[in-house]
Amino acid sequence: MVKKLRIVGNKKSGKTALIEGLARQFTGKGFKVAALKTTSHDHEFDRSDTDTWRYRKAGCESAVLISPGEFVCHASGVTEEDRKRIYDILYRGIDLLILEGTGEFDAPVIECIDSDGKSEYTGDSMLFAVVNDGVTIPEIRNFRRDNITELAQYIIDKLDIIKTGT
Repeated sequence: MVKKLRIVGNKKSGKTALIEGLARQFTGKGFKVAALKTTSHDHEFDRSDTDTWRYRKAGCESAVLISPGEFVCHASGVTEEDRKRIYDILYRGIDLLILEGTGEFDAPVIECIDSDGKSEYTGDSMLFAVVNDGVTIPEIRNFRRDNITELAQYIIDKLDIIKTGT
C-alpha cells in the first residue's frame, strides 16, 4: 500500500522545491515516488485548439491522449469516489505519494514556512515536521531547506516506507 505525505504551506513558501528535492532523494535510494498537486479551484488544463480541447468543446465528457510512453486525461464530472478509484490504479506499485496542498487524503504533514515564521498547522495532529530557514517552531521537528538528505531519512523512518517488492 502506498504511503502518503502531504506538503503544505503558504504560496511561495518552497513547497514545490521541497517536493523536487525529496523526489530526487527518494528515487536516488531506489524508491518509486509519485506526486499529486491538489488545488481548491478549477482550472482549464487542456490548451485551446488541441484535439482533446476541441473534443471537449464539442461536448465530450472526457478526452484522453495516449502516446507510447504516457497518457493525459481531461475529464469533467469526476466524483471523489471516481478519483479514489483512479488513484488506486495510478499509484499501484508506488512506495510514496507526495501530495502538495490540502485535501484528497488524510496523511502525515510537513509544513513549509516562509520568512514570516508563522505556522498555519501547529494545531494539526498530522503535522510531524516543518521546513524553514532560521525560525524554530517549538515542539515539532524542524529542518532547514538545505538539509533535504536528513529530512528524507526522517520521513523514511517516521512513515516506515518500504521499497516495493521488499
